[in-house]
Amino acid sequence: MTGARLLAGFLALAGCAHDPVELGRAALARGDEAEAVRQFDRALARADSDPLVWRDLARAHQRLGHLGPARAAIDASIRLDADEPTVLLLRAQIRFAQGDRDGAAEDALRLLAAPLPTRAWSELAVLFARLGRADQALAAARTGVTRSGDAADAYVNLAVVATSVRRPREARNALAEGRRRHPRDVALRETEAALLVAGGQLREARTAYRDLLPLHPRPGLVHLALALVEHELGELTAATADAHAAVELEGEARADVHYTLIVVLRDAGDQRAAAAALRAARRRFPGDDALAALRLDPPPR
Repeated sequence: MTGARLLAGFLALAGCAHDPVELGRAALARGDEAEAVRQFDRALARADSDPLVWRDLARAHQRLGHLGPARAAIDASIRLDADEPTVLLLRAQIRFAQGDRDGAAEDALRLLAAPLPTRAWSELAVLFARLGRADQALAAARTGVTRSGDAADAYVNLAVVATSVRRPREARNALAEGRRRHPRDVALRETEAALLVAGGQLREARTAYRDLLPLHPRPGLVHLALALVEHELGELTAATADAHAAVELEGEARADVHYTLIVVLRDAGDQRAAAAALRAARRRFPGDDALAALRLDPPPR
């Protein structure tokens, strides 16, 4: 590359660093919505004919909970391009947040045949689920699986959506197919275990967490989940062992693992060990409200 071309490339990059649209999108990506609003407002003060800048301003306002400004910005975007699918999806979400369920459903139904980006299908599926439209929610989630090339997170979304619209068989099928394609994916297995807990299938959940244990990058969190499940099942010896393992692996950073161990020890009748664990936990986390309020009196039977 010649020196002139290098200089031109450098100047182009330097220009991007001062472009309010790029700065706004970078702020949005890192979760600084207030800065994103400031930058998008700057950009629109210079030129207000780009519907995607209005869309991104609307998204920043939406995340801040500013639904009035979000609706005004998304309406401006729609006026400039009524057919852009990502704009229509965001308007549907804002309408739903404002309580306009009919308007949200009208926009969402139009999107079922639209060329949405791959990840937007999961958002559309969640919106349909919140609208109580189970068939459309599942259709959007299945499309997300197909468009993603059978990605693991798309199967997770399908399972969660199916559960939320009370289609447990569809959820089980999604998880089974996801595991078949991605046998070592942690998120799939975590989702399966969590859904089993939510459905009251605690013994099955315990098995799922045991299977997850050697795969998880933070096994202490799996031991914590096992301790909670085993405590609920009344298997206090196993719960104590898993709670100790959770404290050993996660106890430097997390107060909740100490809390779980103390409750398990207390309910197992080992008051001396529970008291010692409580003193140690309060020294380690002196400002934790849950530990401060924890009492060692056995729960009423």
